[in-house]
Amino acid sequence: MNVLPDAAVPIVAWRMWLIWGVPQQGGPDLIHIGSMPRPGYIWPPDRAERATCSRPEACEAAPGWGCTCGYHGMTADAFVRTMRKRQSARFAVLGTVSLWGRTIVCERGWRAEYAYPQELFLPADAGWESNLLDSYQESFRVYGVCANIMRFDAVIDRAAKER
Repeated sequence: MNVLPDAAVPIVAWRMWLIWGVPQQGGPDLIHIGSMPRPGYIWPPDRAERATCSRPEACEAAPGWGCTCGYHGMTADAFVRTMRKRQSARFAVLGTVSLWGRTIVCERGWRAEYAYPQELFLPADAGWESNLLDSYQESFRVYGVCANIMRFDAVIDRAAKER
């Protein structure tokens, strides 16, 4: 693992999020994306947060060496390999994330001090009711990013083109 110096532009990486919340009439803003490894953590809309370490002996600065803290993102190659093994993204959101600040290079990508969703993809064949897809897509506008509805394999093909 190497620590990258702060860059003028963020690193763009791939990742998967969970959906937190249920669409309700009059409240599309009740839907947010949450982190897979941190159940209950909701990515705040309109701002990036600084990563923190949740271990009892917390790292001095997240992401820390010998820890898993920080915001995670995969290279396009690692994302494609991981998703092809899964063969679906049941009830998940896929997409790209901008990573910046203190950044550690890892085996399959990076862990960063700051992150924010860049583009979201809702796999149309991921198991949700079709009438919910439009509600989810509308809800994700709070992040100020494009949320596309695409088949799972089309999202993977798009990531594969970036390898």
